[in-house]
Amino acid sequence: MPKVSLEERFWSKVEKTDNCWEWTSWKDYKGYGKISNGNQQRFAHHIAWELTHGPIPDGLCVLHHCDNPSCVNPDHLFIGTVADNNADMWKKGRGVLPPRSKMAHPGAKNGAAKLTRQKVLEIRHKYSNGITQSELSRQFGVSQKQIGRIVHRENWAWLE
Repeated sequence: MPKVSLEERFWSKVEKTDNCWEWTSWKDYKGYGKISNGNQQRFAHHIAWELTHGPIPDGLCVLHHCDNPSCVNPDHLFIGTVADNNADMWKKGRGVLPPRSKMAHPGAKNGAAKLTRQKVLEIRHKYSNGITQSELSRQFGVSQKQIGRIVHRENWAWLE
């Protein structure tokens, strides 16, 4: 039986639509397609890039315009640096750092957040109308110290 090429195996696992071309085989926990190439697992979107555009330059990443991790449509892919990839992630609202990180994304996108933008605005409004930090702490289920940081704009400072 003749060996099937990586290219043949790859395209047999792609469902082409008018928009994204969906990877129909194995995906990792983040939804990125994976395919074995010899004894290694490769990202499907990397293979799509290489089959249509050639090798990925050293130190660069393959990014998605469509923000769909299972898409392998070469028209939806572009090359960028790790910094480009991180900037793209934050721009598209997917950037969340670990809760204890000093660089953790502000607000409700922080995985440990108990409050939303609306609740923070409500806390500030109630505080400006005379509700104590202790009472706000009980109402919103966070520490009085956290309420103090919110009303004094040490936390959620970016929210006006």
